Amino acid sequence: AATVPPNLDEVVSIFGEVVEDPLLRIPNEKEGSEDRETCDDPSDVAREMKTINHQIMTSFVTLTNVLLQEPAVAREELVKVSRLLVRLLEQSNRYREHQARENLIAVLEETAEAKRTALAEVERDLEVTEAALEEVVKL
Repeated sequence: AATVPPNLDEVVSIFGEVVEDPLLRIPNEKEGSEDRETCDDPSDVAREMKTINHQIMTSFVTLTNVLLQEPAVAREELVKVSRLLVRLLEQSNRYREHQARENLIAVLEETAEAKRTALAEVERDLEVTEAALEEVVKL
């Protein structure tokens, strides 16, 4: 019997491992276009990451207690921790956008400054050349 490939909408990659859990599925950009957050301030993302990290730690402690007392019920808490980890990954990806944007701005500013410097040198050389030509014409 042939195996049915997993539905790509239900496949999530976490730390390079493919997880086929529909509970962890992240909506694609078309589905979550209204809910997709845009962030102008990296400190907002950092604050959200700290909050999620605290929630993960709390949920992990709860998960360990549940595993010790009622292992059969642990699945619900495990899903909660997994979802929080996915949210943390999403936030870290949003933070990377800011880092990339800042790096691009720095590179463009350096390039613009280098071009201004080169232009100033060319203008200075042009003035020297024009002065030399005027001296030659006077002779």
